[in-house]
Amino acid sequence: MADSAYAAAREWIEKQLRYPQRLPRTVVAVDWSSVPQSVQRRLDEIARFTGSIDYTQLPRRRWWQGRGLGLSGNEVRVVESAATALQWPASLDNDETRLLTVVEGIVERIAVHPAWKHPVANGDRSVVALHMELHALAATAYELLQLRCTTPEVPAHSAPESYVQQEWERRQVAFAHSRAALIERGVCLRLIEQALDRVSNDQNLWIPGGRAFPEDDLQGT
Repeated sequence: MADSAYAAAREWIEKQLRYPQRLPRTVVAVDWSSVPQSVQRRLDEIARFTGSIDYTQLPRRRWWQGRGLGLSGNEVRVVESAATALQWPASLDNDETRLLTVVEGIVERIAVHPAWKHPVANGDRSVVALHMELHALAATAYELLQLRCTTPEVPAHSAPESYVQQEWERRQVAFAHSRAALIERGVCLRLIEQALDRVSNDQNLWIPGGRAFPEDDLQGT
């Protein structure tokens, strides 16, 4: 079952990467290691209250403006100081932006999925945790794209055994490994989405009284 689910997730990701995608909407990446857990928890409370997430900026400025839930001025400065702008090339279609766009869609669907939002054992799932993964992938994809774009082509007259040629080939191998690792992270998120779909489709999953598994699965345990 696990192997077939992984194969289905990977096939789905690879299929999406064959086609051009829109530009990524993740134009700000937050270094969440620089954001205290108390602020992260506060952001999760606000995210659950608003019921949505935003790609352009996390947290959304309207979360801490106006009435209702919000952040203090110091908390705002902490999050903003940990944020880095990502300037994606508007005229360049590439593997990095395609993958990030696909992952954005997965994260969005997970965040609003009934099975993800359903409080089972530990309450609501963390929207901020989803953004941690999204922003980590976005930052890595952006760095990889920058490195690829700044790597010059090999001069036509270079010998196959030359240092320039060997260095170029070494970088291409490193880029391929990095891209494969990013795809693997996308596959893992797709696996989560597939699992949530199975949970949501199981009408017996949540039984009043606290049982969190189908009756058939409990027999004989």
